[in-house]
Amino acid sequence: MIPQRVVLVVVALAVVLAPRPRAQQPPALPDVLERVGKYVETYAGKMSGVSLEERLLLIETSQSFMRVPKRIAADVVFVKFDDLLMGLRDPYSIDTRPVRERRPDAQPRLVQVLVDPTPANWETAQRHVREFAHLLQHNVVVWYSDPIMAVQFAESANQRKLTYELEDAKTINGVRTLGLEFKEALDGPRILSSVPGNAISSGRLWIDPATGAIHMTELWVQSDNDIVRVQVEFVPDAKLDLLLPRKATHTFQWREWGNRIDNPVGTTPMKISFESSAEYLNPRYTPIDLRAR
Repeated sequence: MIPQRVVLVVVALAVVLAPRPRAQQPPALPDVLERVGKYVETYAGKMSGVSLEERLLLIETSQSFMRVPKRIAADVVFVKFDDLLMGLRDPYSIDTRPVRERRPDAQPRLVQVLVDPTPANWETAQRHVREFAHLLQHNVVVWYSDPIMAVQFAESANQRKLTYELEDAKTINGVRTLGLEFKEALDGPRILSSVPGNAISSGRLWIDPATGAIHMTELWVQSDNDIVRVQVEFVPDAKLDLLLPRKATHTFQWREWGNRIDNPVGTTPMKISFESSAEYLNPRYTPIDLRAR
């Protein structure tokens, strides 16, 4: 019979000498960038034709008191235009009052014209987008409230224009994501080059490092005229097999004595600022291929 003391010593030695599991190594930044670049390329193709109903709560906070919030409902249709994925917004009501005819059981009117993307229909779609843009009260809101805007900062073609760092992990949608921080150089090329005022961007994408899938975006923009902060949360949609925008929060500040959209109400002797939140509902999909336009 083996003495109990000997047994305990043997067990202790076995515990000490047993191989310990290696700590999981964090993914290398180049690998993460490659995966997220491929993800965005595939994602843009799948998203072209997805439509969501947007419920936007917009509050002007320019003065010492906040104005009455405006509730704007819109169809948002995502399209891949050349190499850029963008959301086209077509408002249909403000504070529950209709501003145009819309049948809830019908396709959004942007989808109806873009399924046949002739040059004339593309112009019609742009006219629909412009028609009620004034409901958003200011260009700074129109320019930066696209919920998909920050995704382009992960595109492979744009990665050379940015510097990236990996940050701490966060669990989103049950997935252990990593923060991918991005930043433009002060004297470098601009991703948002179409926006006036030399807008310089930075932010963070929360991604699944194994697949490159984007679960949340944070975008910070500062230009000669404005300061913008936008956060968008994505959730998986089982039917479409896509991560879709679900919630967004925004702060906008126009820092000049400025004109509003196309100067419809004249100039205003104040700096203009807004806060807003949005939710996105009722996803639908109709294939849209603008390469045929």
